[in-house]
Amino acid sequence: MESPGERRETTGGGVVESGHSSARATLRKLVGSVSIYTVALFAPRLVRLVTIPLVTHAISLRVYGTYAALWLLMPFVHTICDMGLGTAALRLAAEVESKQRRQALFSTLVVARAAGVALVALLMVLFKERISQLLTGTREHASMVVLMALALVPGTVWDSFAEHLRSEERHRTLAAIIISRTLLSNALTVLLVVGLHYGLAGLMSARLVTEAILFVVTAWICRQILRQRPDWQVLKRLVVLGAPLGLLYLLGTLRDFDRYLIQLLSGVEEVGSYDLATRIVAPVALANVALAMVLEPHLFKTHGSPRANEAIELFLRGYVAVFSFGAAAISMLVPEIFAVLVPESYHEAARAAPLLLFAFVADGVLRISGLGGDLAKRTRLWAIVAIVNLAVSLPVTLLLVPLWGITGAGLGLLAGTMTAALASRALSGRVHRLKLPVLRSLAILATGAAISCAMLGGATGSAVALPLRAIAILPLGLAAWLASGIEIAAVRKLLQ
Repeated sequence: MESPGERRETTGGGVVESGHSSARATLRKLVGSVSIYTVALFAPRLVRLVTIPLVTHAISLRVYGTYAALWLLMPFVHTICDMGLGTAALRLAAEVESKQRRQALFSTLVVARAAGVALVALLMVLFKERISQLLTGTREHASMVVLMALALVPGTVWDSFAEHLRSEERHRTLAAIIISRTLLSNALTVLLVVGLHYGLAGLMSARLVTEAILFVVTAWICRQILRQRPDWQVLKRLVVLGAPLGLLYLLGTLRDFDRYLIQLLSGVEEVGSYDLATRIVAPVALANVALAMVLEPHLFKTHGSPRANEAIELFLRGYVAVFSFGAAAISMLVPEIFAVLVPESYHEAARAAPLLLFAFVADGVLRISGLGGDLAKRTRLWAIVAIVNLAVSLPVTLLLVPLWGITGAGLGLLAGTMTAALASRALSGRVHRLKLPVLRSLAILATGAAISCAMLGGATGSAVALPLRAIAILPLGLAAWLASGIEIAAVRKLLQ
């Protein structure tokens, strides 16, 4: 939102603001809004760090691995239900001036998604035994597939309400809902798994009840869009614009196929270790989620600003400096973090943590590097980027998991993400003027990942003593700041 008294002029589809005030407004708005979502997503994860020890002491690694292997299906089917319509709706909403027409747009989105998810959920129930066999090697978890199908329905439709709130820039409202969602899920998990000893069924039921409750609450908040009749002409535009994105997101979910490869090559226990490592270090990835939630609707509205590019470039440099330092700092303490949080039988998960941390940060660079393609409405470029990601990450995982276990899977994820970011930079640079220091950013992350892995002994070695690792944190942070190329004067100039 602009501060009072700031001059705005509208030209075409973009918003043009004057001089330095434009860049300041862009940077402040991005940092402020991303911070809201980062807090909203990070705070509940602190509660999850309490939940994880309770849950891992209540269930075996095999049960946890089975849950992770089954849940592998959810991002895939969720993306099929989405079909890219959510991002397409955000893009079209930025071009619609009438509030009533925007509400009709999101009403159409709700109905389309509800129809799609109902069909997918029905297919999951019909083929529950085969799905269980495919993901876990046994049919005895077919009833868990039914619970997943039931959770999919409200969760998918809920996304439509969330995107409506994003389009209206009601970030605080959505942030509060996200906090409530995670807190409720963790509380129910503790109750059902730790308190009532429901094991795998408790893990699945907690997700189902959470999705149902949050759906009802958010539907009430967004009830005005439910009062509008769907516009079937709009649906055609949503499909045309969203289909390439749907393919992109579908390809993106296949990155999680590395867990299936781990299950085939090493068993569900290794899947559990890898998934646990991902969850413990996940707070670093939350900024990427916040970044996407804020950047997309904001840039669609303000991409005409003459100095917006300058603010985005500075934002990227700052993002890499801060989060590469954060990834390195957490990596240095990984053995001690895992020793405190989980039983000894889960400690193997720590080996993959450093690579996962830097892969999450690289994912943020990947997202920013391709914004030019979004602004030029060349969304098909993302499909190529996703294919490049898979073409690198999955073969590396397949090759290295037998040698290095879940460390090989982490390296595959990092290699695929960084290669995809380079491809994204090259492709988007051809269709839009947005130029960003992507290569420099990835070099910082690659160096940080290599140093962190070396300090922890690589795939099989022993870690350097804790005092030496702790001493290395500040030099790594300083090096990341200097390498990012951030100039204090430039920051002050934009924020004055």
